[in-house]
Amino acid sequence: MSNMSKKFDELPDEIGQRIADTLMDQQQDVLSDIRELDERLTNTNFLTNGGGAVATLAFLGTGADIQWVQCALILFIFGVVSTGIELRAMLNFYDELARETRRKHSGFLNNELSVEECLVALDVGKCYGAINHYAGLISQICFIAGVLVGSVGILLMR
Repeated sequence: MSNMSKKFDELPDEIGQRIADTLMDQQQDVLSDIRELDERLTNTNFLTNGGGAVATLAFLGTGADIQWVQCALILFIFGVVSTGIELRAMLNFYDELARETRRKHSGFLNNELSVEECLVALDVGKCYGAINHYAGLISQICFIAGVLVGSVGILLMR
C-alpha cells in the first residue's frame, strides 16, 4: 500500500506530520500567489476603467457633445461595474477555497481523509472562479473598447 492511499494514523508520526505540514504550506503558498495576482489584475481593471471614466467626464465637461465620447463613458462605467462583480466573485471564490482547504487539512488530521483525498480539487469554487474570470475579461474589453470608441469620436471631431 503506497503512502498516497494511507490516512494520517496509518503513517509513521514523522511522515504524517511532514505531509500535513506540506499540505498546509502548499495550500497557503498557492492561495497567496493566486490572491496576489488576482488582486493586482482587479485593481488594474478598476483603475483603468475608473481613470477612463474620469478623463471622459473631464472631456465632456468642456462642452463637447460627441456621442462617441458618451459611448466611451458608458463602456468605462460598465467596466467599473464589471470589476465590482469580479471583486465579489473573487471574495466568494477564496471563501470556498479556504473552507475546502481547512476541511481537507482537518479531515486528514482526524483520519477521515487519505493523502490522495487531500489533493487540491479542481472544481472548488468553479462557478465563482468563472464569474471572476469573465467579469475581469469584460472589464478589460470595456476599457479597450472605450479607448477606441473615444478616440474615434475625438478624431471625427476635427
